[in-house]
Amino acid sequence: MYLYAALVCLIVLIFALRGVSKLLALGPIPELAAHADPPFLDFPVCDNFFPKPPGVVGASPGRTEEEEHRMPSSPIRRSDVVYTAVATAENGRDGRVATDDGKLDVVVNPPKEMGGSGSGTNPEQLFAAGYSACFQGALGVAARRENADISGSTVTAKVGIGKNDDGFGIIVEISADIPNVDETTAKALIEQAHQICPYSKATRGNITVTLD
Repeated sequence: MYLYAALVCLIVLIFALRGVSKLLALGPIPELAAHADPPFLDFPVCDNFFPKPPGVVGASPGRTEEEEHRMPSSPIRRSDVVYTAVATAENGRDGRVATDDGKLDVVVNPPKEMGGSGSGTNPEQLFAAGYSACFQGALGVAARRENADISGSTVTAKVGIGKNDDGFGIIVEISADIPNVDETTAKALIEQAHQICPYSKATRGNITVTLD
């Protein structure tokens, strides 16, 4: 009886193997292939597994073009550095900060809104100064590309600080006054400058930066 059962199992196995071999010989079943994504019995392309790095033209799957622009830029290498600024702080937000060449040497104090004396400058003002100057330079690059006249233009950066879910965070508003171009051109130049500016690249994807 056990021999009979084993023989039946062997016959079933043989027929099953013959059926599989026939399917493989026939190739993909048309009805399934028509609905398969990726194609039936085919391998998906590698791009589906490895997202495009920043800088690749075109938005990556699942991200809009606007979101792609917010992606951090590729970092530069040490060998690419042409200038390094050096500053040293004493006593944090309520002390002094100076550059190694002595060109900047200021007292820093928390603003009155944060419970300080407000008599000195603060990191937010210094960041706003640096960002606005850098953005103005990037605006000049964009203007030269578009052959636009930005003489007499100004850039203002507003840096706000406040509490978030893990301490404090900052938010930035950038506005530019470009008197010699129309509103559409001004907006386009500001958008281009935001893609060029190293400060914008450094903060992209980390803090909220709005353009006006």
